[in-house]
Amino acid sequence: MSCGFLLLGACDNGGGDSGGSGEDAGTGARESTGSRPSGTSAPAVTSGTETGVAPVTRVFDPETMRTSVLQVLEDGYRVADIEDVTCPADQPVEVGTTFDCTARIAGQDVPVPIAVNTEEGQYEVGQPAEVSGPTP
Repeated sequence: MSCGFLLLGACDNGGGDSGGSGEDAGTGARESTGSRPSGTSAPAVTSGTETGVAPVTRVFDPETMRTSVLQVLEDGYRVADIEDVTCPADQPVEVGTTFDCTARIAGQDVPVPIAVNTEEGQYEVGQPAEVSGPTP
């Protein structure tokens, strides 16, 4: 068994076009003011202002991340029989944050580790756990 990871970008650079080529995953972050996300991405705001406005936290867009993770699994790790990938909502774009997306591979839900590497939203997609065979 070999192990590895791929590095992806997940934040909008303001151009609106994610590119989607190579290992660069393009856009995938948005702002959130708490319980509801607020649309397009912009630089993260980590502190409130004197006007009493709540701090804004950047979060990953789960649909964009799902697409990127699926591409990495298929093209980078050459995983076959992927039925679906889901990624949790409201994951913060904070260096050092880790969480799992879930890939449904050959009928089994398999965790796919994600590690946030930069404030710009680059993240690593780890190799998914092995799918176990049928139990005798």
